[in-house]
Amino acid sequence: MSRSAAAYQKFTEDEIRKANSVDILSLARGYGYEPEKAGRKAVHMKHSGGLYIFPENNRFFQWTGPDDGVKGGAIDFVMREENLSFPEAVGKLIGKEFSPSVKQVVPYEKKEREPLVLPEKADNMKRAYWYLVSVRGISPKIVSHFMNRKMIYQEKKYGNCVFVGYDAEGTARYCSMRAARDNSSFKMDATLFPYTTLFRSRPALIKATPSSTRAKPIC
Repeated sequence: MSRSAAAYQKFTEDEIRKANSVDILSLARGYGYEPEKAGRKAVHMKHSGGLYIFPENNRFFQWTGPDDGVKGGAIDFVMREENLSFPEAVGKLIGKEFSPSVKQVVPYEKKEREPLVLPEKADNMKRAYWYLVSVRGISPKIVSHFMNRKMIYQEKKYGNCVFVGYDAEGTARYCSMRAARDNSSFKMDATLFPYTTLFRSRPALIKATPSSTRAKPIC
């Protein structure tokens, strides 16, 4: 019986039921297990690390060992014992030749991300400065601090506030735009890196200075 990591075979419901109806106790004996009575309904397999078979409903359960908690019917049992896929196990149990259709697997090739392109900067930052200070209630000192570090600026086309995160080498890796007006929910983000590693100073923007309690979250 051939095998493939990308093999698929469809069986009818009747074929699957037929496979699962194969006696698990007989299968276990065929795999070399030695049964011993363990209770009114369970049969324990000696030296199995806790493998129990329930003939009444043709099920098994692995109580301890590396496969602790594994359970199921005849198909699951064969899959476990021979490391087979579901269709392989069904084919084996019903005596049907398994003919997998092989799907060609294309090797994954990691593509390099293109550089982050920042929005064009406006000639001045009056609107962004006014919005952050007058509308959001952020300290002028804080806003100026981040603008001087080029972590905040005003976008040219629509006047949005742009927040930029840089890596240790000073390369822009994260960009977030927010509308510079209170009645807009416009948001846009672009990133080449996890957000939290790039703009660690940004939470300071939503904190008010001791003389102000009007600061509002920007996100």
